[in-house]
Amino acid sequence: MKIALLACCFAALATAADPQLLGMAGAEPKLIAGVNVAQARVSPLAQFLLARMPQDDAALREFTLATGFDPRRDVTELLMVSNGQPGHPLMLARGAFDPRRIVEAAKSHGFTGETYKGVELLIHSRAHGGALAILDNSLAAFGSSDDVRAAIDRRSSPVSLAPQLFAKVNELSLTTDAWVITSAPLSELGRNVPSPAPQGPINGDILRKIERSSGGLKLGSNVEIRAEAEMPADRDATALADVLRFLAGMAQLNMPQNVPNPLQTLNIAAETNLVKVSISIPQAQLENLINSAPRRGQAARRRPANGKL
Repeated sequence: MKIALLACCFAALATAADPQLLGMAGAEPKLIAGVNVAQARVSPLAQFLLARMPQDDAALREFTLATGFDPRRDVTELLMVSNGQPGHPLMLARGAFDPRRIVEAAKSHGFTGETYKGVELLIHSRAHGGALAILDNSLAAFGSSDDVRAAIDRRSSPVSLAPQLFAKVNELSLTTDAWVITSAPLSELGRNVPSPAPQGPINGDILRKIERSSGGLKLGSNVEIRAEAEMPADRDATALADVLRFLAGMAQLNMPQNVPNPLQTLNIAAETNLVKVSISIPQAQLENLINSAPRRGQAARRRPANGKL
């Protein structure tokens, strides 16, 4: 019995977020997100989406020939962290990289190199301070030059996430293929939160009140999404739940008539000061919905040249 229990524990830990990537993220990022690319890539939905991609992409083929790197095949895990400031978030990637070929290709396209603690930092003058570092043949970092240098520092001296944040990361990375956690109000994370509109059904103030949030996506025979938002008070949670229900109702009104409603299983609940959202959509149903939408360029081809119907 004990052996079986230990085996289950180790099997679960094997799917958690990469410890080295987490150690390079910093103690208290305001936003952290991860994707288990290797696990998601073999899901039925991912295979369906890959099959819809152009099979003969000249730019991608040229990039792969130059670098030896194919993002569709060679990335196994991604971690993104942000301190909430404008600019590049820090992206950390686990995968298969050829440092020599990538450095040579980057330098031939305008990047300059500088060495930092034994790692070559690739910086492009047009990338607004963005830098790329291939730390070894399985680890890469991209972000502002300062953030990439800090990540290189933390590679040799890992920094533990704050305990509460680490517990949430562990929970979501064990149970989902893609996840995101914010530990700061949305108003501190970007400028795209809607402005207040007291007379309308969507009040930007209520979105700005979200103090923390998290969510995850699990791909399988059903595509499962769950999210949670923490509000200052119970009444704020009730107000946010009402806004989300309104948006869901509007979305259902605009669904194609010839496909089943994918929002039938949507559940939105306010529990004290938390708003919890969950939905489970059959993968085949989601494929039908995607197939019913016109592919890029089809709508433009159908529209008459004079723009009139």
